[in-house]
Amino acid sequence: MAARSWIALVLLVSAGPALAADSWDKMLCLAGGGAPSANVLHCTRALEAGLFETDEDRARGLFKRGTAQIETGACADAIADFDEAIRLRPEYGEAFHNRGVAKWRMGKLEGALADFDESIALGQVELWRAYKVRGDLKAEMGRLDEALADYKRSLAIRPDWDYARKALRRVMVRKQGN
Repeated sequence: MAARSWIALVLLVSAGPALAADSWDKMLCLAGGGAPSANVLHCTRALEAGLFETDEDRARGLFKRGTAQIETGACADAIADFDEAIRLRPEYGEAFHNRGVAKWRMGKLEGALADFDESIALGQVELWRAYKVRGDLKAEMGRLDEALADYKRSLAIRPDWDYARKALRRVMVRKQGN
């Protein structure tokens, strides 16, 4: 395995410094995990270099950059990236979800809720997480019965998830106090 990685690196570097740098930017963009500002930079370079060739591939690059932008606090820029990712790939449930997160952080609660609803309707990959996050938003909005229902849906999918279980308990206590 290590030998293959070295061979790939040698081929990449021998292809020329510009191609190697661009390819690294795309790889680092898709891998994420670094400092959010660095992830934004790598994704921007890869997007501007045209390394995301198909609409689906470009949507993924925009999604990754938008996700990193949320972490840097650039939520308006993140929303623009998610808008474009959704335009390129209208069934991209995760892009709707993360756009909802960005809107929520900007205080646009109704817009965030609409995006979470669409994400769930599209059946995004981590449906258990989508229900929990939507429940958190509904709890913030004072829609406690709806929040409880979402936490229960989350736990029905992933019964061992403590975050959803704790959120459910918090809202139950809050509801009893009202």
